[in-house]
Amino acid sequence: MNWFNLFKTYNLKNFKKEKLILLFTVLSIFITATLSLVVPILSENMSRYNEKSFTQANGGTLFVKADFKSEAFDEELDKLKGEGCTVTYKKINSAFFIKTSGGKFYGRLISGEPGLKQDEIILGASMAKNLGVKAGDRINIKDTDGTKTYTVKKIESIPEGLTNDETIIGYGKIGGELSYGDLVYIKGNIDGDVLKKRLKVREDGFSYSSVKDKKQELENSTKQQIASFGILTTMGYILSSAVIITTSIMLIIRRKRDISIMKLLSIKNKAIKNAMRMELSVIILAPVILAVIAAIFISKYILIVNYIPEGITLTEQFKILTEGMLMNIIFFEIFSNLPLLIINDFKGIWLLRENEEKSSIIKKRIFIYLAILIPIVLFIYSVFIGNSLNVATSLGIIFVIMLFVVVSSLLIKIFSSIHYTNKFFMYSFKNIKKNFLTFVLLIVSFSITLMFLMISMNLNKNVKDSMHKTLNNSLPYNYMAAKKDNLDIEEILNERKSGVEGYNIYYISNAKVLNEGIESRAVMLNEVKSQDFSLGVKMVSGEKLFQGEEGCLITSKYQKQNNLKIGDMLHISYEDKVIDIKIKGVYDNSIINSMAILLPYKGYSSIQQFYIKASKGNWMDKLGDNPVVAIDTLGSALSAYVAKFTNIFRMLSVMVIFASLIFNINLLNITFIEERKEETIIRALGIGKGFISKVYLLKGIILGVVSCILAYGFYILVSKLLLTLMGVTAVYSISDILILIACSAALITVTFIYPFIKMKKYASYEFLREN
Repeated sequence: MNWFNLFKTYNLKNFKKEKLILLFTVLSIFITATLSLVVPILSENMSRYNEKSFTQANGGTLFVKADFKSEAFDEELDKLKGEGCTVTYKKINSAFFIKTSGGKFYGRLISGEPGLKQDEIILGASMAKNLGVKAGDRINIKDTDGTKTYTVKKIESIPEGLTNDETIIGYGKIGGELSYGDLVYIKGNIDGDVLKKRLKVREDGFSYSSVKDKKQELENSTKQQIASFGILTTMGYILSSAVIITTSIMLIIRRKRDISIMKLLSIKNKAIKNAMRMELSVIILAPVILAVIAAIFISKYILIVNYIPEGITLTEQFKILTEGMLMNIIFFEIFSNLPLLIINDFKGIWLLRENEEKSSIIKKRIFIYLAILIPIVLFIYSVFIGNSLNVATSLGIIFVIMLFVVVSSLLIKIFSSIHYTNKFFMYSFKNIKKNFLTFVLLIVSFSITLMFLMISMNLNKNVKDSMHKTLNNSLPYNYMAAKKDNLDIEEILNERKSGVEGYNIYYISNAKVLNEGIESRAVMLNEVKSQDFSLGVKMVSGEKLFQGEEGCLITSKYQKQNNLKIGDMLHISYEDKVIDIKIKGVYDNSIINSMAILLPYKGYSSIQQFYIKASKGNWMDKLGDNPVVAIDTLGSALSAYVAKFTNIFRMLSVMVIFASLIFNINLLNITFIEERKEETIIRALGIGKGFISKVYLLKGIILGVVSCILAYGFYILVSKLLLTLMGVTAVYSISDILILIACSAALITVTFIYPFIKMKKYASYEFLREN
């Protein structure tokens, strides 16, 4: 009989019989294929949008953050204007962005944006998401000039002409013409890098960004984000390849008697393999084709949600989808062909005699081939999406998986090596040892799935909580307020029962450090009178401000960045004079105003800033339109900024989590089918299904405990690394562990429920009569 007739008469008839197993496989392939197509579409759209936006994102040929007044810089700008360059300014103010339905968010209000009417505003994407508004909606802005209503004209997905501070905290842009401001934009025919060198000679204390700098920044950001998506695709390919292989093995195991009879009837291996290959090709082609359609809609939705316009043409998208579809078909066809080695190596009589030792050897060989093949597939995929960083992240995930395999293997070996006297424990651990590879794969799959769940559900919360805790521990105040004209803030703060515990009053001014070797030249001078310093600051080292000889205090971050020590002399340029101040101490203030230098009042500035320690009370209401910033809002802002980068990751990780669940269910189904004979013997001996149920329960508990330990340990490692880079002390709570346990319990229940129900319903003793 040729393979096609065999396919029609045998394999096609088995489709309905194996529909559940094949459905799981189809879903797994569909998810991975969709992911693999969505990522390059997103990557290409983001890259194309960036390419069109380099100059626009920079704000001009050269963008300058001018933190203080510089006559030399202003003189050079006048020369550039004479050479035909256009110079525009914008000013940064603090404000509250208020929903019309209630709720407010602290952010930066940028005035001086050209082309806007008096009642129009442009919002950053993170601020728009916080407020829950879209273009055309109305919002209220509260600043020192009062409360005004604006119409949202546009939402920026890429911040244009701004620094990271405004991007992280959130911002809005309003119109107006300015003759001076914190942000300077230069447009002209002169190259941006040439302009940067020219202006730096005159003023090296400002931060400069050319179009080339902005291009590099955006490209790096996009590469990192696409690489993070590649982590999910890597997991998808690993899981789906394992699902295909386990499905193929399961089909062969379930049909071993039929295959043995075919062999005894002189039907050749080639015909049996080709017929099965055709069957597997059907369950590969259908989901890969459907994935093309799904990828179009999913990528479009993700772009819209993240305010990224479509930047590629239909022809370009068709090319990506076609190449991706062909690539996936080849990948999955290769994966599906690996298990057919079983048919090659087994003789018909071996299958009838159920040679488990031979079967185990072949399965191990198949997974060795898979381990070799996966890195090759991932390298080809990295070339396809055009992101070399994806290779590194993919290898990183493979390393993590191998680490999990080693750790979980050791733990199972330890558990299994213990001498148990109880029959229940003895049988359970022997069963686990017998299905060692299956159980290890389940633990690894569960661990990775739980880790993705924790990153998706909990990372933003941990960032927010850690920021709040760090701020509360390091700062003596929890509110900031700028003084508004004709308002006596001190009188309000000094009222009895106001809830105010104390406050510092700083007289602030921008200045420049002239010392050689200083990286951060732009600083803020915070002058304070001894009678206005009731809260003090948290000292790290050295003398307090009003103790011992005269000098200044610098922040711990400024000290580390510039390699300074107590006793060093700072030469500071302030307006038209240079002052020398000795460093006498270091205080803890590495997140907010980390470039602030604290010194006794000298009269350099009259601009007052209040730093207040208080509980919530009516004192804030009495300040009217005078903005008061709660320190907690900065933690929330940073959390929202992190959420911007994890948003797409979270959307895509849902697909990987589902793929992992399918893999787990599929793997347990295989184990259930292989162990039906043992379970039948246990029932025949009168031990009962209750005993088997307890074995299932113990397996689930061991699986959950080991998976939670691995997932939580790695999650803490990843989150601590991220928070350390932010300069924040990581904080975790018991709720993190409770969430992890709840997720683990839910996954285990969903995974074990089908084989458990099948076991409970199973009443046949046919396996005892099989041979």
